[in-house]
Amino acid sequence: MSDESSRFNTEKVDAALREERDRLVVALRGLADKIEKAPLERISGGISWVATAAESLVRTIERALVREK
Repeated sequence: MSDESSRFNTEKVDAALREERDRLVVALRGLADKIEKAPLERISGGISWVATAAESLVRTIERALVREK
């Protein structure tokens, strides 16, 4: 595979990842807005699950960022 072809593939993957990251950020901001507005009694069942999943996502991203340095 040539350097140019490899660079093009890397740029394509990076663009796709940026797009997915941006989509996730929008979705998470929307979810945060909904959680803040929802009455606690209506979201109590799922709030712990969402919080645990969010904390796991944060830890995963933090580990990835540390490895990148």
